[in-house]
Amino acid sequence: MSNTISRRSFLKAGIWTAGAMASAGLPASALGAGPNEWCTMLDLRKCIACEACVEACREVNADKFPQPKGPMPEMVPKSRVKIADWSS
Repeated sequence: MSNTISRRSFLKAGIWTAGAMASAGLPASALGAGPNEWCTMLDLRKCIACEACVEACREVNADKFPQPKGPMPEMVPKSRVKIADWSS
């Protein structure tokens, strides 16, 4: 057996590995903070911009994020666009 690897065998092994990983399920990066948390996958082709998913996410994760405190600091460099402060 030869110690060299051909381009064809390299690509074949890469495609085989990608297929094996895809069939194994979700990647480890899809795990959430806890052992029983997973990401939420949305089909954007079916989105009608009702923002129900955003509302549900805020409701479920409200205890995980601190409330922002105002006033917001001045941005550097200064821009012509006024910063929108939605904290109140």
